[in-house]
Amino acid sequence: MLETTKLDFDNLIAGVYPRADKAITVEKDTVNGVMKKGTVLSIKANGKCAMVDKSDAGDLKEVYCILAEDINVTASDITSFGYLTGDFFGEALVFKTGNTLEDFKIKLRNKSIFVR
Repeated sequence: MLETTKLDFDNLIAGVYPRADKAITVEKDTVNGVMKKGTVLSIKANGKCAMVDKSDAGDLKEVYCILAEDINVTASDITSFGYLTGDFFGEALVFKTGNTLEDFKIKLRNKSIFVR
């Protein structure tokens, strides 16, 4: 009998630019708690990551990394990992409501996160 395997192609990774990944702690978020792979994150002064937000007065305006897996932080902080650099498809990036790729395109580029 022939065994088959289903392959799911990744729509996040766009090219071969070196991806540097790092373990991160994503802070509990009861509003945006279910985060998808490709979510654009900032790092707060407490060392925990949260979704970027152009309207924030502090740390959340700056890009830190791209979330590398789906997570749920509704109930508690989660240790996950994020891409600090790489080449990604823009349509696969996820932003907090009211924020767009255009709001962060230059900040992503400045972090060696390239968007196609």
